[in-house]
Amino acid sequence: MRKNFTLFLTMMLVCVGINVVQAQTTLWPTADSATIRASQFSDSTRIFKITKTATAPPTGFTGWTSKPLTCADPAKLDSAQFVWTLNSKSRGAYSGTTRSMFSPTSGNGMAFFDSNWYDDRGDANAPGAGPAPSPHSAELISPVMNIPTTATDVTVDFHQYFRRFSGTTTKLNYSMDGGTTWSADFFFNPESEVVVNGSTTNPVIATNTDSTKKRVVLFGSKGSANFRIKFTINADYYFWVIDDVKIIDYKAYDMRIETGFYAIPPSAYTPKEQLDTIRFLADVRNLGTIPMANVKLQVKVWRDADKALVYSSTSSQYPASFKADTAYENRILPDRLPPSALSQVGKYFGSYRVLGDSSSKDVNPANDTIRFDFWVSDTANANSLIVAGIGRSNYTKEDNSVSVTRLGNGYWTGTEPRSVRYGNYYRINKAPATITTLMARLNPIAARNKRIQASIYEWKDANNDDLIQATERVLVAAADSLIRTGIPAWTASNAFVPWINFNLTDITTGKFFYPKEKTDYIAVVEYDATQIATPVDSNYIYFVFSDSKYPWSAMKYVMDSTGAPRYSTILGKTAESDWSTSGFTNQYLTPQVRLNVLPFRASSTPIVLDANNKIEIMPNPVGREGYATINVELENATEALFRVMSIDGRLMAEQNLSNFKTHNIQLEVANYPSGTYLVQILTPQGIMTKKFVKAE
Repeated sequence: MRKNFTLFLTMMLVCVGINVVQAQTTLWPTADSATIRASQFSDSTRIFKITKTATAPPTGFTGWTSKPLTCADPAKLDSAQFVWTLNSKSRGAYSGTTRSMFSPTSGNGMAFFDSNWYDDRGDANAPGAGPAPSPHSAELISPVMNIPTTATDVTVDFHQYFRRFSGTTTKLNYSMDGGTTWSADFFFNPESEVVVNGSTTNPVIATNTDSTKKRVVLFGSKGSANFRIKFTINADYYFWVIDDVKIIDYKAYDMRIETGFYAIPPSAYTPKEQLDTIRFLADVRNLGTIPMANVKLQVKVWRDADKALVYSSTSSQYPASFKADTAYENRILPDRLPPSALSQVGKYFGSYRVLGDSSSKDVNPANDTIRFDFWVSDTANANSLIVAGIGRSNYTKEDNSVSVTRLGNGYWTGTEPRSVRYGNYYRINKAPATITTLMARLNPIAARNKRIQASIYEWKDANNDDLIQATERVLVAAADSLIRTGIPAWTASNAFVPWINFNLTDITTGKFFYPKEKTDYIAVVEYDATQIATPVDSNYIYFVFSDSKYPWSAMKYVMDSTGAPRYSTILGKTAESDWSTSGFTNQYLTPQVRLNVLPFRASSTPIVLDANNKIEIMPNPVGREGYATINVELENATEALFRVMSIDGRLMAEQNLSNFKTHNIQLEVANYPSGTYLVQILTPQGIMTKKFVKAE
């Protein structure tokens, strides 16, 4: 089965800091000064701008041609152009965050498409008011080159500085007839390498130019006296800079693990009681121009604490000779990583590596290996709640990065209500267990003063179509919360964004929710149309996510010990519609929605533990020091749930504690509003509660 998004990566070769071991010959520029100046964009006459009044370059023109293609305002199309510049700094709203590109000949100029500037003329308060409002697109077309007929599969080398906004694409095409017809697209700068709002590496010092270098192999190209290339950008803000273009006759070995498609453990953090076997899968491509013999895919996993190897497996599910420009997809390694190999709590790290008989000659060994990490979580030894609500017994998909994104009007069609459900997929592998809390980070722009529902749905993909139909999901636990005005507004740092704790209850019993063993659950935050209208940007729903370093889309192709697929991000519209398991267009976006899963059935009956069990809180009231020391003494060691709740029932913090008897907990309350709070200890045997006061 082919994944649609992998087409975006088709026939792309990136090579930074290359150790060249194969023969290569520079075919263009040639020795004459005109082609050298053209390849370096050495002055403004090297780029001719096609406009309504100037449709063709002058006779004898030997430079590049900029051709505008589209613009949000067709009347301003002529302004959407590549231009020559001596300084690659954008003049737009984000000019202060960019610096000049240090390509080898940056001192004499470069080609520049400044989408940011074209869209708003550098005025962040006037979007769309510029000379060529985005989205817009343009081509940068080379002069005609004479490529010897002995050359095959030529390579384009160039230096670039690129920053992406949502929806931006960059590509390359070649022509054998002077530009009358063009090849298929060669896309590069995919989101797996340059994320939204991210940019390509730009060196701090001029002497380091390797990090700006890009290489694209034009598979299928042949020598021609009328050879041309063109760069095309479809942009919606930010910029693209190009300099020092060369055409090279190049033959090489270059195996690669596709960065956009490889399987990882199904959660960033997994409670040790919920571990299952882990499967591994990756797409492998030969980006070189020479076949590689005896290719194998190897996976290894190590325990971080002592660097002990806990898993190693190799797959040789490939032909004896792996052809050039060929990919093999969805090859699952035959061996599973068993839970017993992950018996110690903590961090683990692993790697995929593609190997072949000529690996020592690979021109880009860096892309032969992909690394990943994950955690087995537990709070058996936890004694701090400095960060309220984040206990490492959480089931967690995302990593620790925090950002914000939005769903624009294009997500809905016609008169559909602006409703949305988003969250993550989790699997309960072992019972007894209790799901007590759904935790989410919510953007105050969307959530302030709204009552937001958090829900747990039991789900079975009865028809195996990877969609969550309304008839396949059953609401089993829920909670809602009024998001108060006290949540601060969004800032650029995003560091303070609080976790909202939703205190889940079983919708049937009204008590704790006890999940089933070996069952799939969907944890989602639900915004309904009547809840999302805000005075600010009311056409959009904002939410908080992690721009994760791992692709989640590959997870549905690997299976657990029961043969059930694994999934990741959930996205849907209304309570009646089907929901997707593929998440967002950017497969790396992971909503910050977690579950707290206890490895026991917390008591739902109000049995009070006897006087032999004690809680002591010091100081009480808690004043300016902003933290309290909570000493707990239980008569018998047990599993326990530690909770802090406001007097009106809002959950402030929660943490699972194993083998719990005598414990000292440091509770950070500096950000708690003044008032009365309850400390609760819940065990399978009963409950114990004590009050404390947070002073003004």
